Amino acid sequence: MSKYNFLKHLLKFVTWIDMGGTVLADGNEDCTVSATTGYFYYETQQDRKYWRSMRWMIDTAFYPFDGEKHCWQAYKSDPDEEFEVRFKKLLWILTFFVCLIISLISYTYLLVSKLF
Repeated sequence: MSKYNFLKHLLKFVTWIDMGGTVLADGNEDCTVSATTGYFYYETQQDRKYWRSMRWMIDTAFYPFDGEKHCWQAYKSDPDEEFEVRFKKLLWILTFFVCLIISLISYTYLLVSKLF
């Protein structure tokens, strides 16, 4: 039996929440908000301000875990999906609050790991 890995478990949980956000916004249930944002920000010219703000929130929240360009990495790891979102305002609001929580966790982790 392998040793329990908190970060691996946390990543699974966050991915589950991430995919749930896409479903709530009436998007593809197999896509994460991060990959969807990466697709629309980097590959299309649709609603640049909206997708820029989404990318910034997500990339900032995940920076301590993934480094730069989390949304780009998520999109590139799942490029053959159908990316869609119908309720963008709802998605933005959900992303904002979830990213606040993730940022508290990720930057606390970063601080603690640097101190110890």
